[in-house]
Amino acid sequence: MSNRNVVAMSLGTGSTCLLILLAYYGWQAYLGDFFATIILGVLVFIGLLVWLSVHAERAIYEGLLKEQSRLKRQLEEFHLKTEKLEFDANLAMEQKRSISRELQTKDRILLRLASVLEANMKQQQLGLVDIQSQCPGAATEPLSQRAEQMQKYAQDLTVLAAMDLPEERAENEVVHFDRQVDWAVEQLGPVIEQFDVTVQIENGEEQILIQTQPRHLDNLLIRVLETVIRLTHKDNVIVQLISYMDADLGESVRLTVTSGGRGLTEIEQQELFDQYFALQIDGVDISPGLSPAIAKRLSLQLGGSLTVQSVFQQQTQLTLILPLHVKLEGDQDAANS
Repeated sequence: MSNRNVVAMSLGTGSTCLLILLAYYGWQAYLGDFFATIILGVLVFIGLLVWLSVHAERAIYEGLLKEQSRLKRQLEEFHLKTEKLEFDANLAMEQKRSISRELQTKDRILLRLASVLEANMKQQQLGLVDIQSQCPGAATEPLSQRAEQMQKYAQDLTVLAAMDLPEERAENEVVHFDRQVDWAVEQLGPVIEQFDVTVQIENGEEQILIQTQPRHLDNLLIRVLETVIRLTHKDNVIVQLISYMDADLGESVRLTVTSGGRGLTEIEQQELFDQYFALQIDGVDISPGLSPAIAKRLSLQLGGSLTVQSVFQQQTQLTLILPLHVKLEGDQDAANS
């Protein structure tokens, strides 16, 4: 309510009181003192109610003005906080992009260095082969083994450095997961022979199709299998494949690789997926090196998981779970019908 309205109502109230007094003296002449007093009391009561309502309305109006002013201040503060949050969010995103660019630059440098190291180790091995051919009695075997280890380490660094680079990412393709497992076992023939291991594949399904990055999948399968094979000696390695409905990933494939042999302690299981895992038995290096760490990162990059379960001196089992991300033709036909 404006001040003008308040003044108008006050003048109206005053005029009403004046008219009441005039009316009282007029009624007193005709009705007498008793009835005139009653009527006057009623009119005074009504006037009091009007006065109280005017002041109550004014108090309510002033309260509403204060509440409006308070809400306006809160709204302005909210806008200021929102603007600050947006600024902080944009700053954080820019810092994240900057850090990502810096990390990618470091990965590219590491990739180049690892490639150079790998090439040098190849040359080193070729040189050792030449020395051995020219001097059959030369003790080049330890140097050759060391050069081979360094070459593998350089290859692992190359994979690790290239993993997060945008230009190294490939498009997803539909591939036969079961066939890729067979291919990975064939590629590991020399390692299987070295550790005197028998690999047995158990797959009760005709085919398992998966939509993924084939190069990463091949790399992942080789490293999972090699890790278990290296922890096995003169024993069987059981490879089991099954497609199933995972509670989190939906249609998925599960690969379990189980072996007897040495097994891992609790501490070794915790350290298996660290950046480098070193292990020796009776002075013989059986280290999977960077393979478990790379396999773990690859499994996450492909939307899945990789876990280890092991009982020391009994068995080791790696479990790889990946989403299929593909609908078979039969499923599509069923959905359309």
